[in-house]
Amino acid sequence: MNDGHFSASKRSCVPQGALVAPPRRVGLLTVVAIALFYWLREHWGHVLGLAPYLVLLACPLMHLLHGHGRHDHSHSRSGERPSHE
Repeated sequence: MNDGHFSASKRSCVPQGALVAPPRRVGLLTVVAIALFYWLREHWGHVLGLAPYLVLLACPLMHLLHGHGRHDHSHSRSGERPSHE
């Protein structure tokens, strides 16, 4: 019996559609992480000089991207909005 979670032809503990990265992608991400570490180590003074600008850039980005899914859309049929106390 196949319930859609596991492949009937392959006896595997990994569910179908699981997020398992191919080995090449894992290797590439590892190389990029190591290169980024050494680059930051050599240029840390320059990166710290940009820190105030990155904080200022984060403010409008958080305003645009944060909290848009938390609106309460369960209005009553009379059209009045629930009070937020």
